[in-house]
Amino acid sequence: EEIYKLATKVYPNDNRALNNNATIEYAKGNYDAAREYLQKAQGIAEANANLGLIALKNGDIAKAEQLIASATDANGLSEIMGNLNLAKGNYAQAEKDFGEIYSNSAALAQILNKNYATAATTLKYVKNADATTAYLKALLNARMGNTKDANEALSEAISKDPSLAKYAENDLELKK
Repeated sequence: EEIYKLATKVYPNDNRALNNNATIEYAKGNYDAAREYLQKAQGIAEANANLGLIALKNGDIAKAEQLIASATDANGLSEIMGNLNLAKGNYAQAEKDFGEIYSNSAALAQILNKNYATAATTLKYVKNADATTAYLKALLNARMGNTKDANEALSEAISKDPSLAKYAENDLELKK
């Protein structure tokens, strides 16, 4: 992070450094800061793709589609398309877009397509597993009738993010 911030000071018009700073801010949940970097870096396809992800995060699917459509040669475009199709409810297409990507979003698409074995593998190999990963494991196990494993995964999710307890109370799939 320090290196990318230094790079944008030394080279204020370097779109790659701006985009990389935006990616870091996005990962930290600082979406406004990410948007600011991306608006400066609009010379590269990845910036538009990442702006599309922010639009998706904000629920603006139409704007996300427009931005992502202008990013046809962006690195990681298939994963971005997977997230877009997931948001649009095109779960089968989302699963195809994610391909061999091991992420929470890919696992969600697989769960929604009832491709449970693949979802279990995906969740096993998610890099930097977090509370969402554990919550998805709870959902997957609940759908498969593995109540004990679902309870363990839900406990793990709540220990990592206590706000999920209230969310889980209303989740019909986790009633048991």
